[in-house]
Amino acid sequence: MYSPIKILGKPKYLAERAPDLKEFNDEVLSLRKSLDSSIKLQEETTKKYTEAKEDLLKCKRLLVAKLKELKKKQQDVDQLKKLLDQLEDSNKKLRNDNVELTRLSNL
Repeated sequence: MYSPIKILGKPKYLAERAPDLKEFNDEVLSLRKSLDSSIKLQEETTKKYTEAKEDLLKCKRLLVAKLKELKKKQQDVDQLKKLLDQLEDSNKKLRNDNVELTRLSNL
C-alpha cells in the first residue's frame, strides 16, 4: 500500500489513483444511467403489458357476450325452422284433405 502522505488534503495514494478512480466512477455512472433506463423501460413495458392484458380481458368478455347472444339467436332460428316444418306439414295435410274433399264432392 501507499503511505497516506497528504497532498492538498488527500492521501498520496488517492492522488496517484485519481485517474483510475475517475475512470471507474465514470463507468459506474454510465452503468447507473443504463440501469435507470432499463428500469424505466421495464416499468413502461410492464404498464403496456398490463394495459394490453386488460384490453384482452375486455375483448374476451365482449366475445363471450356475443357468443351467448349468437347461441340464443341460433336457438331462435332452430325453433323457427321447427315451426316452419310444422306449418309445411299442416299445409300439406290440409291440401291432401282439400283434394280428398274435392274428390268426394265430385262423386
